[in-house]
Amino acid sequence: MKIISTFVHGVLDYLTALAGLALPHVLGWNDDAKVLLNAAAGAVVLSSLVTRYELSVIKRLPMKAHLALDALNGALLIAAPLLWLRENSAVTTFIIGMGVMELAVVLLTKTQSPLEANRDLPLANSR
Repeated sequence: MKIISTFVHGVLDYLTALAGLALPHVLGWNDDAKVLLNAAAGAVVLSSLVTRYELSVIKRLPMKAHLALDALNGALLIAAPLLWLRENSAVTTFIIGMGVMELAVVLLTKTQSPLEANRDLPLANSR
């Protein structure tokens, strides 16, 4: 059941990116956590700016491809503390939680934006 619209997904993308960029600096986390979360936030912003949904600028990347990139980003956030990032438990929990949240949002988001749906409609005067 897809209950998150592509518009809401876009809002969540930008809020997630803002959290990934700001929190590590505001809370004084180590450089590894800053680099990881800044890279994840950058990936979210870049894909958001080029996705065919309401809150993008360029509107080229299909929503399904955007969701696949988000899933990869979420999986990397979950794996990083388990594989190589050594942080205190609060930071590790935040990073894994951010990854889990990203995967949950992917699973609950509609796979086609209204912009894409309108592209699939035949032209009225095409006969």
